[in-house]
Amino acid sequence: MTEDVILNGASLTIEEICRCTGGMWQSADSATRVNGVFTDTRTPLPGALFAAVRGPNFDGHNFVHDAISEGACAVLAEKSAGIPDDIPAVLVEDTLEALIALAAYWRSTVNPKIVGITGSVGKTTTKELTAHLLGSVGATAKTCGNWNNLLGLSKSLLAMPLKSDYGVFEIGSNHPGEIGALAELMEPDCAIVTNVAPSHIEFFSDETAIADEKADLIRAVPESGFVVLDACSPFFSYMVEQANCR
Repeated sequence: MTEDVILNGASLTIEEICRCTGGMWQSADSATRVNGVFTDTRTPLPGALFAAVRGPNFDGHNFVHDAISEGACAVLAEKSAGIPDDIPAVLVEDTLEALIALAAYWRSTVNPKIVGITGSVGKTTTKELTAHLLGSVGATAKTCGNWNNLLGLSKSLLAMPLKSDYGVFEIGSNHPGEIGALAELMEPDCAIVTNVAPSHIEFFSDETAIADEKADLIRAVPESGFVVLDACSPFFSYMVEQANCR
């Protein structure tokens, strides 16, 4: 799949978006339906929702008019941004939090079996192989590229076609607590931890702390699920102890 195709998954009414996000609709037409969500006006989707996310380098609110001119049918924006009244917009307190809420709603709507993948190295390769294998037995969505933070996972979940049987998503962490938040959003049926190595060690006290961070994905798997681990890892026994499933 191309990135544009992947991003055209979620089909949502404005009523659904407002209900999920606690947002307020700024337009006369409440029956508008959006098909897809995007956050970058360089890769627009006509008929989709543009989420004006604030980032470390760019503020999506500065590109709202560009998004509309490129065919976005509505904008998800923050109340404090002063979006003009003539722009059809869902106004929320925090755009990223609203996008996460939408992703959780779409995940529950699609309701696929979800494989979550983390590890210090090998996440993207493992994701691609797993998605390829599952694709032979059912419709399979996957992380686009290596979008493995909260914004990336939210976009990947919203990109799932409604008829997806499986979702394969990689998640990463630069700071303690990130895997737990990602796993809560993902709700994995299966977890794969490729390995534990001293990547991003500057944000953790030691490799044991990194292993504990990765283990948050394992802890999120229900009893009915299963976990795949590296049996050669020095943290293998510890990881097994964290599992509530097979």
